[in-house]
Amino acid sequence: MRENRIKYRLRQLPFSGHPLQKTDTVYRIRVVQQYTPGFFSDSYGTQLRNTVTEHSFGIKSVKKMRISVLTMMPELFGSFLQSPVVARAIRKESLEVEIVDIRAYAPGSFRHIDDSPFGGGAGMVMRCQPVIDALRACKNGDAREAEHTVILSPAGTPYTQKKARELAKTQHLILICGHYEGLDARIYPYADEQISIGDYVLTGGEIAAQVIMDSIARLLPGSLRDASTEEESFENGLLEYPQYTQPAVFEGQAVPEVLRSGDHEKIRKWRLQQSLLLTRRMRPDLFAAHRLTEEERVLLEQAEQEL
Repeated sequence: MRENRIKYRLRQLPFSGHPLQKTDTVYRIRVVQQYTPGFFSDSYGTQLRNTVTEHSFGIKSVKKMRISVLTMMPELFGSFLQSPVVARAIRKESLEVEIVDIRAYAPGSFRHIDDSPFGGGAGMVMRCQPVIDALRACKNGDAREAEHTVILSPAGTPYTQKKARELAKTQHLILICGHYEGLDARIYPYADEQISIGDYVLTGGEIAAQVIMDSIARLLPGSLRDASTEEESFENGLLEYPQYTQPAVFEGQAVPEVLRSGDHEKIRKWRLQQSLLLTRRMRPDLFAAHRLTEEERVLLEQAEQEL
């Protein structure tokens, strides 16, 4: 199967009406000549196939972190790639995103990527060959690029902010999205790990992949101001303190006086105290796992005395 890997700016597409046309985001999509994945709706598929070939030159490459998503529903990532934080990370050249349609690697005219399970049972199981072929094509074989493959699965390790920071240091992150009843069990050994975003069932792994991509993109250089991520929930094992903005009084509820005092040290201590109290009340599991510092113990004692 002949294929082209190309980068382009969607704003260069000469047709109108497509919801992605106005974005200034640079990202990569795998275009297969014999078969065009359903990344765009049918009404634009043929026109886009011709247009991309004509406008795939002269675009500077995206460096640093690269995320490849293997999916059977690439159209779900259209608007997501335009979301402010992700688009900014791509525009600042901190992130490159590659959407790979697994169907492009399925044989036959119908591009079947699933089949009924051995032993019977409801639902369909994604076949090995299309997924593994897509994965192999996604890897460039460059030993200098550290690749890390993740399967989104309910059996995976629960996703945390710590894991987000760990994955943000990866050069090439590959996310495999399952669907139907899941993946053939022989696919799992090809991945480095499995990750779950919670104890509930989704139709496919695409939403989970977007959760991971968003949490990583905001940690990359240029996406947000450094201070914006340093004091967020879970960064220090605690929930973030309550936030307030204008007006100072709303329907009889006033902003705490300390936040209007201008005393930065008092504000810092108040925020830490509120983080501790909020975590203890809303997430006792997090609070139990948090090792209190001497300052934090004092702040909790002060809060209890004020009650």
